[in-house]
Amino acid sequence: MSYQKSVALLSCCLLFSTTFVNLALASVTGNPTGVSPDGSSVTLEITGAESGVELNSILFSALPPDTEGPTLTITPPNDVNLTGCWSDFTYSIAGMGKPSYTAYDACGTATVTETVTDTYVYCSLPDSLINDGTPEGGLTILREFAYVAVDCFGNETTDSVVQTIEVSDSNAPAFNESLPADVTVDCAAIPVAPTLTATDDCDSDAQVLFFEYSTTTCAGIIRTWIAVDDCGNETSHTQYITVTDTENPVISDTPSDINQTADAGDCGALVTWTAPTATDNCTLDTFTSTHNSGDFFEVGTTTVTYTAMDDCGNSTSTSFDVTITDDEDPTISGTPSDFSQTADAGECGAVVTWTEPTTADNCSSTMTSTHSPGDSFAVGATIVTYTATDPSGNTASESFTVTITDDEAPTIGLVYAEDFENETPFDANDLCVEDNEYTPADANWSLGPACSVPTNGVPRLVDVAGDTFLEYDQKYPTNSEVWNSANMDVSGLDLVTISFDARSIGGLESYGPYVDNFALFAVLDGTEQATPIVAFSGHVDGTGESPGDNSRTEEASFSETLSLDGASGLSLRIRIKISGGDGSETYQVDDFSVNSSPIDMTASNDAGNCSAVVTWVAPEAADNCAVTSFTSTHNSG
Repeated sequence: MSYQKSVALLSCCLLFSTTFVNLALASVTGNPTGVSPDGSSVTLEITGAESGVELNSILFSALPPDTEGPTLTITPPNDVNLTGCWSDFTYSIAGMGKPSYTAYDACGTATVTETVTDTYVYCSLPDSLINDGTPEGGLTILREFAYVAVDCFGNETTDSVVQTIEVSDSNAPAFNESLPADVTVDCAAIPVAPTLTATDDCDSDAQVLFFEYSTTTCAGIIRTWIAVDDCGNETSHTQYITVTDTENPVISDTPSDINQTADAGDCGALVTWTAPTATDNCTLDTFTSTHNSGDFFEVGTTTVTYTAMDDCGNSTSTSFDVTITDDEDPTISGTPSDFSQTADAGECGAVVTWTEPTTADNCSSTMTSTHSPGDSFAVGATIVTYTATDPSGNTASESFTVTITDDEAPTIGLVYAEDFENETPFDANDLCVEDNEYTPADANWSLGPACSVPTNGVPRLVDVAGDTFLEYDQKYPTNSEVWNSANMDVSGLDLVTISFDARSIGGLESYGPYVDNFALFAVLDGTEQATPIVAFSGHVDGTGESPGDNSRTEEASFSETLSLDGASGLSLRIRIKISGGDGSETYQVDDFSVNSSPIDMTASNDAGNCSAVVTWVAPEAADNCAVTSFTSTHNSG
C-alpha cells in the first residue's frame, strides 16, 4: 500500500521583489494503494505550528539560478517483532512507528512528498501439497517510506528507508483424535489405519499427512502421521505394528499324475497342464515350480513340484509325476543278405566275416547278435540274428543265413598235411632278433635256429600260380638247417609215406666248385636220421646248370616210404646249401603230407596153398568234418 503528502518548507526569492508568504499546513488523510492485513485505512499527520508557518523574506538584489537539490535527512522507525497469528494485530503507521525527516534548501522553499508502500510475505512451505492457498499464521511486512524533496527551481532530492514488521507463528498443530498405539497382531488382524485430523492456533485447516512403510508383511508395518500448519510447524506420531504369521500358504488344483507316450522320433514329449494356484492369509511372496507347462520331458518318470512361500517364510509344496513311455521300436539297417562259403582247408567249418548292421532309436539302443564277424561257423546253415533293444525294452530283430559247404574229401591214412595256404607272412628284418624264430600261424613249420640265416638270404612264403610255397633263395651255408616241421604223433604206425612238391629256380649247380644241395631228413623221437629221405644236388631233377646259366626252373614231386622203427614222434627237417655263385638261386617246397596207408605188398603163397594170408596195419580214415563210413574190400589177416 502507498500514499503521498507534500509540504512546502521554504519560500523562493524573486528578483527585485518583496514577498510575504503564509503557508498553513493541515492534516492529510491518504488512500493506500495496497491492502493492510485488517483492511483499514491509514491516516498520516504532519505536526508543525498549529496555525501554520509564516515566512517573511525581503530580497534587495538579483540572485543567480539555484542548481542544487534540497538537503533531506531521514531518521527511520524501529523494526517490529510480534509473536502470534497475523490476524491478531493491526499494522497502522501510528501503531508501528514512522520516520522523522527534515528538508533544507539554501535558496528558498522546498516541497517534500512522502510515499509509503507495504509488501506482505506470508509464511508457507515449498511443498505444494501443504500450501493451501489461504495462508494463515506468520507474516512479514516490509514497509518502505520514500521521500522526494523539490525546491522552487525544480531541483530534486530522493531517499527512502524500510521498516520490517515480523509476525512469528511457532505453535505446532495438535491431533484431535486418540493416537493409535503400537500393537502385535496376526496377519489377518492388521488394523485399518485411522484418519487423523489436527487443530492449529493460527491455521484453520491444518493438514495431516500419512505414510505407511513395510518391506514385507512379517517385517512389520510402520505408520506415521504428520500434522503441519501453513508455517511448517509440525507434530508427528508413529505406530509400530508387529505382525505374526504361522499359517502356511495353500496350493489348490494340483494336477493328477500325467502319463503320455513319447513324441514320434523323440526320446520324450512336450507336456502341458493347467497350473495350480496359491493363496496366503497374509502376503504370498513366491510361487515357483521345477517345471512349467509346455516343457519337454524325457522318457521316464519326472516329478513336478510347486512351492509357495509367504512373506514370513512359511511354505508349502505339492507335486505330481509326469511319466513318458517309449513305444517306438529301434530300427536295424544294413543287414547282410544270406551267403554261402566253403569250409576252410582241414576244418569242418570256416571263419566268416561280414559288415555288421547298425541300429538307431528315438532314444538309444544296444544291439546284440548270436554271432560276430570272425566267428567260426560249422558246416551247414546257421542263422545269424541281430537284436536291437532300447532302454524301454522295445526290440527289433533282423536275421540272415550263413551256409558253410564241405568240399573236402576224407583222407585215408593221412597223418599230416601242410600246403602253407593259411600261413602268416613274416618280416625278414626281424629274423635276427634274439629268440625270434619264424612260426607260421598253425605252428606246423618254424625257421631254423635264430640268426643262422645270413643277412643276404630271405626265407619267406611266396605265391606261385595261386599256390603258396615255402622258399629260400640267395647264398646259404653248407648243410644249414633251414626249416623244421611240427612234431607228429605216429604212435602205433610202422610205415609212413612222405610226399611233397619241390621247385628249383636259377643257376643251381650239381658239379664244379659251386654245388647246391637240398636234403629232407626225418627226426624220430628228436633224433635226426643220418640218411636223408630225399636228397639232390642242383635242380630238383638232379641236374645242374652250366656256369653263367641261371634262367632255368624245374618242378618235381617226391614220395618216399619211411620205417618208423617204433618211434612215436616224427618231424621233418630241411637242410640246404646254396653257393650263390650264379646270382639268384632258389629252392621252393609245398604240399607236404605224411600218410600211413600201406604200400603195395607182394607175398608168397602159403605152403600147400594157392594163396596166402596177408596182414598189414590198417590205415585210418580222417575228414575235416567227420568220417561217416569207412569200408574196405579186404581186411588184414
